[in-house]
Amino acid sequence: MYTEEWKKSKQRYLETFGKKVEALGFDNPDTAVITALEKLISEPELKSSGKEQEIKIQELRNRLEDEQRRTQELQKELEIRIE
Repeated sequence: MYTEEWKKSKQRYLETFGKKVEALGFDNPDTAVITALEKLISEPELKSSGKEQEIKIQELRNRLEDEQRRTQELQKELEIRIE
């Protein structure tokens, strides 16, 4: 039913995927998929809509910018005190 080339291609994919799954610390692909689905269901951030995620991302960017500004201010204060 399937060609030999298709079977070989599928086998190579499964081997590559299996190595990636093992590298992540899972015993097998089934465990990885089940864990991912459980996380998807349990994580509130993953349940939010695209718009909610955009808002959250923007909030995180704003917080990052604030922290970076604060770090620069503290570095300047430190430089002044050292001089």
